[in-house]
Amino acid sequence: MSAEKILFSVFMGGLLFLCACRTAPQEPSINILQVATMEKLPAEKAVFNIAPYIQGGLPIPADRLMLYIKKNLPAGTVPKLHFSNDKSIITEYNRYAAEKIFSGAEFDILKERQQFLNRKAGKTAKILLEYFRVIERRSLNTFFHAKLENRQAAALDFYHTDSLQKPEQILKKGLNRKVYSQKEVDVIRKELKFFQECKKRIAQTLQKEVPTVIAGDGKWHRLNFRSGKPSPLEAKFKVDLTPEKGAVVFRVVAEEPEMAARKITGTKRDYAKAWRDDCFEIFIVPEPEKPGKCIQFIITSGGVLYDTEYNGLSPVHNPAWNTSGSCKVDRNEKSWEITLTIPWKDFGFDKKPSDPFLTNVFRYRVIKGKKPGSYTWCPIKSGGNFQPKKFGFIAWEE
Repeated sequence: MSAEKILFSVFMGGLLFLCACRTAPQEPSINILQVATMEKLPAEKAVFNIAPYIQGGLPIPADRLMLYIKKNLPAGTVPKLHFSNDKSIITEYNRYAAEKIFSGAEFDILKERQQFLNRKAGKTAKILLEYFRVIERRSLNTFFHAKLENRQAAALDFYHTDSLQKPEQILKKGLNRKVYSQKEVDVIRKELKFFQECKKRIAQTLQKEVPTVIAGDGKWHRLNFRSGKPSPLEAKFKVDLTPEKGAVVFRVVAEEPEMAARKITGTKRDYAKAWRDDCFEIFIVPEPEKPGKCIQFIITSGGVLYDTEYNGLSPVHNPAWNTSGSCKVDRNEKSWEITLTIPWKDFGFDKKPSDPFLTNVFRYRVIKGKKPGSYTWCPIKSGGNFQPKKFGFIAWEE
């Protein structure tokens, strides 16, 4: 297979396994992955969906796909094309491009995009041209590197990179330029509103593709254990995050057959090396689109609470920050329990939010004379635990 076909196989395959928000055509159809791999196509009755969608409803420029389809069809064949019904400028362009490409006219992608946007948006065409390019490139890069093997990883990677943030930033920048006419600004404003609605739907859809329930008992992974297979626990534990009216409650029940041998060195609030004691650690990101804004808690089995906030993607945090909630640790003969109550206002909300948070939970079982047991809910890379791009979603449903 040629390099061109391999590239398009990855591109189209990625779009397929993350495609949604489309109506299945009634006529016989060929899926777009086949277009990139088949040598001969039964094209006379072919129906192609020319509105590749990232899951949740974000359209992508499809001119390259249509040129590839045309190249692989028998000479003179015009396929039936199925478009989405949204009002985005990208879909408008895809319709325009389809009409011209399959009319047999010469089609230069950069030239055609520029001319179309000049007519549609005037001076703001430059901004929209960059908007097209960024959406196309980020989508291709994400799916290519995901290798099509892990749907969840690809979805998370697309969501937590700037694949969604960067296009939005480009459009917002266009609203602040005083050199544009009101009509030109309105084109950008309309597209920005559409994009933000898509972004919200994508977040809601991805909740179904990534973890939304936290539970232990054998479903945890050894920290930095790369196979992705569940790892047995030396001592079982159960973790729960429960939304209540004014707060979220983090509850843990940890079995411990060796209570007397637990390593406990810290005794004061915000003990800097609390993570080295027998403990649980939780990171919570209240706004997934701002992964650098995060609150971290470490609760040791000795009853010490360490809490801090992060305000950037680098591991720079503020231990002076303290929750306005409460933390209680109870110890029994063969177990210990945590009840950490975190008011919604600590996350910047007046009440329980409708959108999900990102989170990750770690268990460090540290018993004197034994190698520490380290576990994570969502597998992360080697290094520090503050890796929001690897965290999972937690939905605040009743």
